[in-house]
Amino acid sequence: MIRTVSDWRAALPALKRRGREWRGPCPACGGRDRFHIQPGAAGGGALVGCRGCIDGLEPGARARRYGEIVRAVWPDEGDGFERPRTRPRDRVPSPSPDPATGPDARRGAATTSTDAGRCWDAAAAADGTPAAAYLAGRLCWPPGAALPASIRWLSLARWPASTPRPDAGAGAAGAIVFAFRKAGALAAVQADALTGAGALARPRPHNWRRTIGPGAGAVFEAAHPRAGTPARPRPNEPDTVSGESRLAFPRFPGAEKTPTVGGISLAEGPLSALASMWEHGAARALATGGTAGLAGFDAADLAGLAGFRGRLIVEADGDVGGRRAALACADRLRAAGFDAATVHRAAGFDAVDEWAAELEERAAILEFGAGLPRAEADRAAWRALGGLE
Repeated sequence: MIRTVSDWRAALPALKRRGREWRGPCPACGGRDRFHIQPGAAGGGALVGCRGCIDGLEPGARARRYGEIVRAVWPDEGDGFERPRTRPRDRVPSPSPDPATGPDARRGAATTSTDAGRCWDAAAAADGTPAAAYLAGRLCWPPGAALPASIRWLSLARWPASTPRPDAGAGAAGAIVFAFRKAGALAAVQADALTGAGALARPRPHNWRRTIGPGAGAVFEAAHPRAGTPARPRPNEPDTVSGESRLAFPRFPGAEKTPTVGGISLAEGPLSALASMWEHGAARALATGGTAGLAGFDAADLAGLAGFRGRLIVEADGDVGGRRAALACADRLRAAGFDAATVHRAAGFDAVDEWAAELEERAAILEFGAGLPRAEADRAAWRALGGLE
């Protein structure tokens, strides 16, 4: 939920007004007048800081400290919490691949599962291609690791002549292709146009993505490389969801009791699902293709969930539609007997942003604190936080 100045003042009556700010004792570090809040943007939440334990921190550490303060003030809040309202500089706007709202609907193009099958059959394994470079650059998959079979690379030279493709201009070399399946059969593919260097080819907003085939009810799926294997303990640091000390996997309340890769992360898009899988130590990543797919997700349609007894982590993108979809999805899953929890992101954030901030923070610590070369620090961060060691 978005917390306003009034919410904070009601919870912390010791706050006193000083100009535009309200100041008082910090709920986390105990400083007498270091904690401060002030109104944010119109309709938004309060801007929160502490001159003793928040101000001056890097974004990843700031987000975690903010979460600790929230849990100190509202201990029964639940699994999700707001992050500071800072929008990453490299944030990429993601058009929805939902058939009802995506680029196919806008241009009036109708595509079928047969069209999706042609693209998938023409695509090649993604390892060593611009698709692999793109995922590594977005910090959604470790460099050099074998990519899931549900992700392929389709060059423009091999694109089926009768099948629509992303309108990405002259800079595109091909597309990273994500497979969406329903009842085990390929139903649709999501194609994001990329340059030969693995960057998004997007001359105009939203034209770099194409959803081919009917994606309603279809799901993208990928597995953690070490799913089901024992994991080594992580350093004793607070969990971003529960605030408890954690082992490597999974990162939700009670994690210290289950030192293996486990659980499932469920999100709107493939990148968010992958980032959530890494962030929470889940064994599998599922993506529904958009807000409508997430809100209407039916576990009965996915054979792999039959008999599943672990936790389902439902990611909410940082917008009203994303949060409503995640809550609706979690309600449906709990009604079906699953253990489902939602993780909420602040406005403008998604799982990719949060995971990237954490990974980059750890790499920076290893580079400047331990003196590792940057490339080695990046690999070490992946091994430590991604559970690859």
